[in-house]
Amino acid sequence: MGPTPGSARAADDLAAMRAFGARRDGVPSRFTVDAVTSFDAFLALESAWTELVSASGVAHPFLTHAWIRSWWEAFGAEARLHVLVAREGGAVAAIAPFMRVRRRMYGLAVRSLELVANPHTPQSGILESRDAPGASRAILDHLLDCDGTWDIVTLSQLAAEGETMAEIQRLSRGRNLPFGIWPALRSPYVEMTGDWESYERSLRRKHRSNIRNRLARLERLGTVRLEAVGPDDDFSAALEEGLRIEAAAWKAAAGSAILSEPGSARFYRGLAERLGRRGELALSFLSVGGRRIAFHYSLRHGERLFLLKPGYDPDFAEYSPGSLLLYLTVQDAFAKGIREFDLAGDCDGWKMQWTRATRPYAWIFVFAPGLRARLIHGAKFRLVPWLRRRERAGRAATSPISTDSETEPCM
Repeated sequence: MGPTPGSARAADDLAAMRAFGARRDGVPSRFTVDAVTSFDAFLALESAWTELVSASGVAHPFLTHAWIRSWWEAFGAEARLHVLVAREGGAVAAIAPFMRVRRRMYGLAVRSLELVANPHTPQSGILESRDAPGASRAILDHLLDCDGTWDIVTLSQLAAEGETMAEIQRLSRGRNLPFGIWPALRSPYVEMTGDWESYERSLRRKHRSNIRNRLARLERLGTVRLEAVGPDDDFSAALEEGLRIEAAAWKAAAGSAILSEPGSARFYRGLAERLGRRGELALSFLSVGGRRIAFHYSLRHGERLFLLKPGYDPDFAEYSPGSLLLYLTVQDAFAKGIREFDLAGDCDGWKMQWTRATRPYAWIFVFAPGLRARLIHGAKFRLVPWLRRRERAGRAATSPISTDSETEPCM
């Protein structure tokens, strides 16, 4: 059966809006949106992308061209690029790094349009120039116009209280598209306000005492130093030693070390290669008597530092080398004028010993019209949560209540 006159007119109207940059509400848009789908075209965007990062004022490095390229080369084999670019008069005004992926969810084949991200991505989102307000909305308008090529749109690791999260909910409601939100991580960060001495006094007394005692004990073995690897140093050799340390303790056995999976090793090596000479890679070690015993793989973006991968030598576990390295790193960051140290990931207990500040992140899933997508929406946001609540209730009814906890809560 062919299209009805009404559906044909709707398709013609949608095509016209795309061609002339009109919004769905009929208001002319300043922006045109196109999709970059080849890797070569993506590479050609690097200069404009880098300018947009500066023009956007984005406060993290996870939307830079170097990050997305390193990610794609390491993890993108099973996906297709679909980077949406909004332009105003030919100039790039916003970029949203999406990809097309085929998945199975609850037994059904799904065509998913997702931000380029995975568990190695602490934050994601859309880049928008501060001089082009509305450009990211133009991308979301383009994205949500249901052209029959996707079943689910997934935006992961968004700032839960950010404008992109709010905008995509408004646009989905306006189109009567089902959507759902999953709370994700609450990521801890240390605010570098005041001076080091004031910050140190703000830490719990027991924590300060433990750090000082372990540092004093470690100093009996030799000189304790914080070693920062600079852009003129041999950061490739330093990285390999750091990766060995990162895999030396429990991470290798758990399969979460960088070297445990070829894709993650390629990603962190490729990222280091691109950022090392720019001064945006921050590799650091804790050494005692010239032996490196703890490691941080961090990135620097403007006046912010982001800890991606820590690790320590289990031979020195009694001295808590990971905690000592973090202590000296925060002290050094105050001295260097860093405004914020983002500990990334979730609010694990060891991180909450250093701060009470966290940022919430969330995922939003938007579902296309049609029975299949609505079935998946119902399973994901009604059936599965109901089953999990029943499971938790059953465990609570049979588990003893514990009042012994030394873990700081997420704030």
